[in-house]
Amino acid sequence: MMKKLIELSDVSIRIKKRCILENFSISFSDQTGVIGLVGLNGAGKTSFIKSIFGCYSITSGKILRFTDEIAYCPDVPDFPTDMTTLEVLEYSRMLSNKKRKKLEFYKNILQLVGLSKSINREISYFSRGMKQRLGIASVLALEPQIIFFDEPTSALDPKGREEIIEILRNLGKTKLVIFSSHILNDVEKIANRIIVIHKGKKIFDDNILNLLIHNDPKILVTLNRESSLSKLKERLVNKKCFCVQDNNTLQFSGLELYDFLSLLNENICSGIVSIERGQISLEQSFDNLIERNEYSNVSYRNEKMDTK
Repeated sequence: MMKKLIELSDVSIRIKKRCILENFSISFSDQTGVIGLVGLNGAGKTSFIKSIFGCYSITSGKILRFTDEIAYCPDVPDFPTDMTTLEVLEYSRMLSNKKRKKLEFYKNILQLVGLSKSINREISYFSRGMKQRLGIASVLALEPQIIFFDEPTSALDPKGREEIIEILRNLGKTKLVIFSSHILNDVEKIANRIIVIHKGKKIFDDNILNLLIHNDPKILVTLNRESSLSKLKERLVNKKCFCVQDNNTLQFSGLELYDFLSLLNENICSGIVSIERGQISLEQSFDNLIERNEYSNVSYRNEKMDTK
């Protein structure tokens, strides 16, 4: 049976009337793997991570940590430029009241992140990509069970991103790695679980396959007449289908093909050019999930207004 290491229960955090987390519940156990934390800019990804480390006062709810073996790596690690790579790693352990380690321990970590040749190099000569690697090395020096990374591939070139992603993939074989990112291609490559945050709320927490299945538009319909498109879209919305329009094409989910055909009349049929089943990327699934959530919120607010 897996042991819980971190648990958030209905956590809400408000700062100056702004809600940065709302009724947020989630837990992490003593398992290995990589978890992707995704959301639009300002969705609450960094706030969620920082709340676990006590950076915010909780308005309501509980945050329970059953281990101290957790670490955090910011998107832009900051180090004294006059220190060497080795000194940074030793200093990281000292700040965390960890016992000193032999040189071989640090060499093994630097080998893992590709900085073995820079063990005595001053940080002032480091590129951004090298600082990202050093940031990873500095948290590995603490020997944590769980590592949170905040946008670890941000502002890196494609080669640098690939290298960092490979490091995270390897770390996930022996530790639990949770990394936030707005680059969904990076998440898709290595994450075996994905958490979607939108406006401070958790709106999805499952594996990527289920996100793709859940948001897969079953049917794409192309029409050559605006009147036919508008009428079909109206009928789909009345059936509570999630519908997205792209020029003269409608893509939608929530309705099987035979149910869809029953919606058609002669006027709509005469405007149809093609009907096909569609596949969807992770990025499209994410966009659809966000739009679906926004649509649900608007519908809920309208229903509340109608009852007043």
